[in-house]
Parts: sequence; structure tokens; C-alpha cells
Amino acid sequence: MESDIMTEQELERISQIMKAVAHPTRMKILFLLSKDLNNVNELVKALGVNQALVSQQLRILRLNNLVKTEKKNGFVYYSLDPDKKKYINKMIECIYNI
Repeated sequence: MESDIMTEQELERISQIMKAVAHPTRMKILFLLSKDLNNVNELVKALGVNQALVSQQLRILRLNNLVKTEKKNGFVYYSLDPDKKKYINKMIECIYNI
């Protein structure tokens, strides 16, 4: 944020990101991904929910450019977007501290 006044476009983007993370499962996914790469099966096991729910939540995070995918050994691995990782971690920390 370079100026004291945000544009409507900036406000809309912030709102979309807040909506994307305003779900317990998505927040847990972001937290898990902040620790390491994970494939869907690993996330399903760690979260204790079904694969369809994890895939649905990952889709929302991907659409909001918060996570990236990488294919390795026949699996799709998810990680935080490297350009945004420090900001996502800081956001999680700030929200936790509130």
C-alpha cells in the first residue's frame, strides 16, 4: 500500500482475500502449508476431513492466488505462493494475536 487512500479495486481484492481465508479448514490448510509442501492425501489425513472438502478448499485458495501447485512423482503438491508466503504467515500471526 503506497498511498493513504485505497482504491476500490484494492479494497475489493482485500475483501476477496479475507473471504478466502475466513473458513476454518482453509485457515488450517494455510497453516499446514506454511510448514511444508503437502499433497491432498497428506492434507486429508492432517485435517481429518474428506478429500472432496480438501480439494474444494484448495481450489478457493488457488483461485485467490494464495497457493501454488507442483507435480512430483505422480502427486500434486501444494505450497504457499512463494512470493506471498511471508505475508500469509504474517497474516496468520496477526489474526492469531487479535
